[in-house]
Amino acid sequence: MTHAPGNGRAEQAARIAAKPWYRQLYVQVLVAIVIGIVLGWRWPDLATGMEPIGTTFITAMKMLIGPIVFLTIIRGIAGVADLKKVGRSVRSRPMTR
Repeated sequence: MTHAPGNGRAEQAARIAAKPWYRQLYVQVLVAIVIGIVLGWRWPDLATGMEPIGTTFITAMKMLIGPIVFLTIIRGIAGVADLKKVGRSVRSRPMTR
């Protein structure tokens, strides 16, 4: 049995696309939002007790964003062979804050 070039990628893409709806990330996020709303509305004491978990998660995300952005920029600069191109691209884009 012979395989056509790239056939493995097509099979992998088909397998990924065939995930059940409940395994999709956006569905899981929407379900989590609905659960959070229901908890806050129906059992406010339980939701208040779970607040440290959410605060810890947000704090951890804030701590990770800076290094991820920094390393992404460094990797992008390192991937450019000609440093003159880096200078041109930085000067051509306005810096916003």
